Amino acid sequence: MKKDLLPPPPPPQARPEDKPVAPAQPFDIVVVVIAAATLLGILVFLFPRKRDAYVVDQAIRLDPVPATAAAAPSEPSVPAATPAPSAVPSSTSLPPRSGAPAATPAPEPQVEGPLSAGDVYEGTPTLVGKGKDTNGIPRMKVKDCMVYIRGATVGQKTRFRIVESRRSSYGDERPFYFAEAVSPDTPLTEPAVEPPAKPASDAAAETAPKVGEVYEDTPDRESKSRDRLGMPWMRVKGHVVFIRGAVVGQKTRFRIAESQPSAHGDGRPIFFADVVSPDTPVTGPSGTESAP
Repeated sequence: MKKDLLPPPPPPQARPEDKPVAPAQPFDIVVVVIAAATLLGILVFLFPRKRDAYVVDQAIRLDPVPATAAAAPSEPSVPAATPAPSAVPSSTSLPPRSGAPAATPAPEPQVEGPLSAGDVYEGTPTLVGKGKDTNGIPRMKVKDCMVYIRGATVGQKTRFRIVESRRSSYGDERPFYFAEAVSPDTPLTEPAVEPPAKPASDAAAETAPKVGEVYEDTPDRESKSRDRLGMPWMRVKGHVVFIRGAVVGQKTRFRIAESQPSAHGDGRPIFFADVVSPDTPVTGPSGTESAP
């Protein structure tokens, strides 16, 4: 009877080493793989192996043995095996070894024209270039071809030598030239180049219009220049006048507003004018010369 009244003994407690180990879950495996790949990418990014270094290393290994090493006594030489074709694409060129002469680029072909490289002329440049390769270089015309003179000064008489010719990018068959200033005692190929003097009658007939003068006429052409494309123009007293706000073929009254130096080397400026009201008094002659 007393044994039945005693409480049952407590169950044995499980020890940590007796606990079953849970199998690895697929999610845990994916996390480990991603972490390993990220670590590998970081290492490659921080310590890259340059491809050029590999190519140079392979090139050094393929260098022939120096003559001094070949003369030393050694074991019987074995014919070297032909190296396998390189996996590097043919477009990849190896850097030149120390002491090897660098490749010189081929010079641009010269364009035939009325001037030749080495000719020496003398003249006074009056304008400067405005192109990508000619910006700020004084220029003038020699035998109806434009010559850009390096080392010259606008308005100063200079003796220069032709050094190269280039093809014009405007569709002109005549090339343009580059020259360099030389000493004044350099022999001339031809006499000094100066613009022909105009007769006094022609100079008086081509008196330039003045800013503020008002004219009336009909412009009959449109400009094809890049900075004034489509602007109507005509000639007034032998000078080109671009008329802002005018219409080609319509009689217009306009006032000269400004002048700019010509880019064609003829020494005559070009003018810009604005349309005015029809009741504005005309100060210049009406019926001016139209463009040819």
